[in-house]
Amino acid sequence: MSDQLKHRYSDDARRLADNASMVLVVTKASGEIDRRWIAVKLIDGSSDGEMYYSREDAVRHQKFPWLCIFLLIPPTGISYQEAEDLLAVWRRAKSAGWSTESEKTLILPRTLEGIAGHKRALGRYS
Repeated sequence: MSDQLKHRYSDDARRLADNASMVLVVTKASGEIDRRWIAVKLIDGSSDGEMYYSREDAVRHQKFPWLCIFLLIPPTGISYQEAEDLLAVWRRAKSAGWSTESEKTLILPRTLEGIAGHKRALGRYS
């Protein structure tokens, strides 16, 4: 990716997308394709560097789970744009009172158009 395009996205988004890419590299190398959950800190898009078998495991292993989002990494990974949108939606949702660690949580669509719709809907809360 060119430097010009790379700098178009926030450090937080690039960090999240790079963590997702690392998960795919590790799962492919280990053959454990069912270990694709990660915990991502909303403040900066960083991860604890661990992969989990389930969302519940990811929540349980966090010291402050309410400061994180929990993502099942898709087989295609997460692009910088998707990471930027995910963080934007979750930050708005969190500020609107949504829980990130509860089983009853915000379900995000996987298409950019669907995420854009969520961002517009949550925009009134920011």
